[in-house]
Amino acid sequence: MKRGVWTAVTVLGLLLLGAALGLVLFNIRTDNAAAQSRDEILQELADVVQEEPAVVPEEPAAEPEEPDVQPGGMATVSIEGYAYMGTLLFPALNLELPVMATYALPNLQISPAVYHGTPAGKDLVICAHNYYSHFGRLNQLNPGDEVLLKTVDGKVYRYKVSVTEILDPSAVADVTGGEWPLTLFTCTISGLTRVVVRCDLQ
Repeated sequence: MKRGVWTAVTVLGLLLLGAALGLVLFNIRTDNAAAQSRDEILQELADVVQEEPAVVPEEPAAEPEEPDVQPGGMATVSIEGYAYMGTLLFPALNLELPVMATYALPNLQISPAVYHGTPAGKDLVICAHNYYSHFGRLNQLNPGDEVLLKTVDGKVYRYKVSVTEILDPSAVADVTGGEWPLTLFTCTISGLTRVVVRCDLQ
């Protein structure tokens, strides 16, 4: 009897270990795919939002896509059917991310997205999955760290991290209350709470 129990426990343990390993491998693969999407989108955004060219080409180049202006005055460009409003830069994390203009849960597998508000309205909220290549290191930001938002119409908003909070997922009003010019949030590893970073406009 004891031998049968021991065998059952061993088999169950191996199954759980296999499931945990499978989950880890799935998360790594998903994160790698998110990082690849991020890099491709950043390159396309860089092509659309061009700086002054170093050398004037002999023949006129194709005109870059003009940003569309969404309700609320936020300019966007379309890449592979998704509207992007700009990029977020975290110098302290050596990280740059594209930002979709509109939140939709499935789209967060590709890019962070605007959850609420606008930069001009000083009530911008951006969310993302906690992939290492997206907002997974948000909790490593410290008060005083700089966050830059570069919009597709050429504006640059400079923010400074003020405070980091851990909130309950139901605290939507606390996240979108409009008291901070920029709020960034993502799930914790457990998924039971949210890491929320509040930023002041410099």
